[in-house]
Amino acid sequence: MKAMLAMKVMKAMMKKPSASGKTDYSVLTEASIMKLQGKSDTEIQQFLDGLSDPVQNLLWKKFQRSRQMQGTDDEYRGAVNGCGSKKKAQCLLKVWLKCGGDCKDALWSQAHTQLTRTSSSSQQASWRPLQYMLTYMGPKELKARVTAGTVLMRASPSDQRFPEFQEVTHSTTETTSKENVKRVEHRSNASGQSSKHCPDWVAP
Repeated sequence: MKAMLAMKVMKAMMKKPSASGKTDYSVLTEASIMKLQGKSDTEIQQFLDGLSDPVQNLLWKKFQRSRQMQGTDDEYRGAVNGCGSKKKAQCLLKVWLKCGGDCKDALWSQAHTQLTRTSSSSQQASWRPLQYMLTYMGPKELKARVTAGTVLMRASPSDQRFPEFQEVTHSTTETTSKENVKRVEHRSNASGQSSKHCPDWVAP
């Protein structure tokens, strides 16, 4: 019984371990990586899945050296910083492979910009006097909006003989890693209850 057990242990020790991926480091040569240029996402993922852990570790180091040599490492670190950093890093690694190891490729720049773009929105409400609103949208539109309740109206806190109208400005800001900012503003009107009675002297 002990002899049979010893034999099984010996066989297990002599058995070659199942390959969990490629162990040939030649797949990471410059020529090999250039061959991945233009490959599909599926093909890139299959390539990565076929690499063993030691080869993958070497790939990440090679990726880092490439960024440092091409002067894009700081931009890369800014792109992957924050929430989801691991997923962002993996995404840029795949893009780097699809670019054949070129961090200056247009595809790399596009992916980097998409990852580092942030968007924020805000709104600000201001109460405007009658003359301002008449200049901005005209008497017909102002009267129609007040009647529909899409423009709120109130008596002026400083002098209740005169009305004020609420103008809401919505702002959307998109910022990329290159600090290119696009700001889009449009005015709309807050929802809510207000007086729908527009003074007759607003109409033309």
